[in-house]
Amino acid sequence: MSTLALDPSALLGRFYISFWVPTAVLTAALLLKLPTIIRLWRDPLLRAVGGVLVLAATVFVFCMPSMIAWMNRLTGVANFAAPWCYSLIAANSGACLLFIVTWRNGLPERSAVTRRATRWVVSVYSGVIAALWVLFLLADVPVVRVRDLDTYYARTPFMREEILLYLLAHAVACALSFRLIRDWARDR
Repeated sequence: MSTLALDPSALLGRFYISFWVPTAVLTAALLLKLPTIIRLWRDPLLRAVGGVLVLAATVFVFCMPSMIAWMNRLTGVANFAAPWCYSLIAANSGACLLFIVTWRNGLPERSAVTRRATRWVVSVYSGVIAALWVLFLLADVPVVRVRDLDTYYARTPFMREEILLYLLAHAVACALSFRLIRDWARDR
């Protein structure tokens, strides 16, 4: 008797359902919203929605273990997918913050505060992404790790800083999102 017959999760695990289902939902939402985004491109809120949907779907596609292995093989660089995935996660975190800033401050006009917050988010998260790549170039990560790179290289110089940086950038985005939404809800 085969192992797959006894364990259906092993068969489903090979298809990475937990990655494809959110990708499909996010892509469907983007396709439904795309005509409006294109028609009303000047609307910053619609652009922010489109950015969040595209980046979130991209994170799910490129952070899938089979895609990570494929990217590493394609580039010939051990663990190349790590800074790529971390960069996508950081970009998505920044896009979510931009969406909340745009949504919270309203559509009629973009205030100086909104423009300043937008520039801050873009600058900080662009800097984080650049730093992720620099740290990866400085790190020595010769053993390809598809599923446990974070824990395997957690004590490796420069790689530990890269891991902490992407986690910190994501945590800051989550904390700021919570605060912005909480403050907005109190004002209503």
